[in-house]
Amino acid sequence: MACVDPFLQFDDESFALQLQLEEIEAQRELQSGKWTEDSPPDFALAFDTFETELKKALLLVEDPKFAYSIC
Repeated sequence: MACVDPFLQFDDESFALQLQLEEIEAQRELQSGKWTEDSPPDFALAFDTFETELKKALLLVEDPKFAYSIC
C-alpha cells in the first residue's frame, strides 16, 4: 500500500493562494495614476489588506507542510 502524503491537499490550497497573490500584482500593474503616499485610493488599500491576509493564509498552509517534512 502506497504512503499517502496527509498534506497533499495543502498543495492545492497553497497554489490557489499564490495565484491570488499574482493576480493582485497584475491588478496593481494595470492601475495607473498618481497619489500621495499618505492618501492612497481605496483600491490600493484593499489590495494591501487582501495581500496581507493571503500571506497569512499561505503561512498557515505552508507551516504544517514544513513541520511534517522535518519529522
